[in-house]
Amino acid sequence: MDLLTFLRIFHVLFKTLPEEKQNKIVDKIIETFFSVFSRKKNVKETMQEAAEIITPTQWGYTSIAIGNLLPQSFSLNKKQKFTESVIDLVQSEEFLKELDTRTNEIKTDDENLYVEQCSQEMKKLIFEMLKDKK
Repeated sequence: MDLLTFLRIFHVLFKTLPEEKQNKIVDKIIETFFSVFSRKKNVKETMQEAAEIITPTQWGYTSIAIGNLLPQSFSLNKKQKFTESVIDLVQSEEFLKELDTRTNEIKTDDENLYVEQCSQEMKKLIFEMLKDKK
């Protein structure tokens, strides 16, 4: 699937959720990237290269955590489709390139501050991409 397809699936289901749940889901995705942000800062890799350290097991845990945040009224199939689209979106080349561009603008020597600012940029990017699909 291409980025637009991921966004459509994600957006259709995402917009039905309360804002609090939306934020929690995005925060779970961002938590998965904390080590990626640190690696990008310390090893000077691109976001695409740094993101390769996220293991299938970590993605599995993220998927479960996101699924647990979804309403009970969502069918198992709908939950799976949603979590797959979220993960496919943030793993997509287009998403990672844009995130890389944004995080390259962050200038700080403090690793914790860098990770926090990367997290904020990622959150903004996810919501911007969804806003464009309304």
